[in-house]
Parts: sequence; C-alpha cells; structure tokens
Amino acid sequence: MKGQSHTIQFILFLLMGMSVWIGFLGLFKDQYDIFRAEIVKGNARLVNSHISANIISAYTSCMKCQTVQAIVEFPTPSYAGDVLSVDLNKSSDGSLTVSDQPFYSVSSSIHNLNSTLQISSQCQDSQGNLVSCSTFNKKLSLTIDKANNTLKVV
Repeated sequence: MKGQSHTIQFILFLLMGMSVWIGFLGLFKDQYDIFRAEIVKGNARLVNSHISANIISAYTSCMKCQTVQAIVEFPTPSYAGDVLSVDLNKSSDGSLTVSDQPFYSVSSSIHNLNSTLQISSQCQDSQGNLVSCSTFNKKLSLTIDKANNTLKVV
C-alpha cells in the first residue's frame, strides 16, 4: 500500500506540473499573438503612409515635367514575419490598400490623389511573371504621367 501512495503522489505532482507548464505556454502564446497583430497593424499603416508620401512627393516634385518616375524602397521584405501586399486596384476608387492577407488591411485615398489620377499596378517578379505587389519585392517603381493623369506602379 505504501508503494502505491508514492506512485499516485508522483503522478499527481507530474500532472500538476504539466498543467502549470501548459497554462504558462498558452498565456505566452496569446501574448505573442496579440503583440504580433499590433505590430503588423502598425507596420501596415507605416508602409501605407510611406508609399503615399512617395507618390505625393513624386507628383509635386516637378510641376513642368510630363513624366515623373520614383522608386519606393522598403527596408525589409517582411514585417513581424509577414510580407505585406500592396494593391492599388483593389477597390474601384483607386485607393491604396496595404494588407497582411488573412488578417488586417489598411486603405487610404492617397490624400485624394485617387480622384485626379487613374491608377494601375502590375508588379513582376525576377522572371517577368505578373505577381501581386508586395514588400517582398523590396521596391516599387512609380511612374506618373501628368498629361494623362495616370499613375502606374510596377
């Protein structure tokens, strides 16, 4: 009888230790998910503002130029482990949308330039295949044709 009580006591302590360990693991996992989501939201807003600022500075940089080209560079291809996709054709009004595909997206009207410019975007990978624009490419090329009021993102 004495040997059985030690075995039961050992099993109970083992189960209590494992439950505490699993509880802490779940707590840290939840905190990780919350912090990661906030970081991705903040980075999506920053990337959106970065692209908008580059479009505006390219548009206002040379008032007498017919065509203006600018390159938007991203310091890193991934933000909190995710590649952010950049889409200028997602909605019919031509707004700029930066998104972490399954979770979060932020849109802006590029400070109302979407009402004056016809916006199109076609990004290509290194082999020339059409892909969605993203921060993975590490740069976007903007071409503004002021005579036709068009913005092309490549």
